[in-house]
Amino acid sequence: MLSFGYRSIFSCRLRAMAMIAIGAVLVFADNAAALMVQVVGALLIISGGVSLLHAVIGKQDPGRGASLGGAVVTLCIGLVLLFFSEGIAAFAIYLIAFALIIAGLLQLFAYTGAMASAGLGISAPIVAGLTVLGGVLLLFHPFSINIMGVIAGIFLIIYGINELINSSRVNRAITDNYGPMGEDKGVDEQ
Repeated sequence: MLSFGYRSIFSCRLRAMAMIAIGAVLVFADNAAALMVQVVGALLIISGGVSLLHAVIGKQDPGRGASLGGAVVTLCIGLVLLFFSEGIAAFAIYLIAFALIIAGLLQLFAYTGAMASAGLGISAPIVAGLTVLGGVLLLFHPFSINIMGVIAGIFLIIYGINELINSSRVNRAITDNYGPMGEDKGVDEQ
């Protein structure tokens, strides 16, 4: 059974809630994709500024050069995201598409493998398959960026809800079949 990403129920729920929140922003905010890129840019600028300040103040730190370099790179990336958010937002839709395809495939394999032991219904892998199809639709980008943002948001919400509902079942099936540390309970050592 493929169990990548399902060992920690906390990370599953956190991932699900993050996808639902990002999806809601994409669905309900105007020009949400560009807005999200600007927010990430602003956060990177803040992070880079704090790192730069720390690197300048920490003159005795042996890793000062690397910290200073990382801070400058982070600041530059933040500025690029902030000032070129429209173009980057169009590219971000492709990143979301690939993320949906990969996450949907992982869900599909995990849910298919855990259907019998976790008590999952047929709807769990079907919804995971819809997530993959949503990612494929986004990849071909047939609509304007705003409509694609809404479509991306809808599929992120679907993915998040599916993950939230089924992750505890998959985690329980993994623990029941393989133990908490992943050792296979069905294989005897000789």
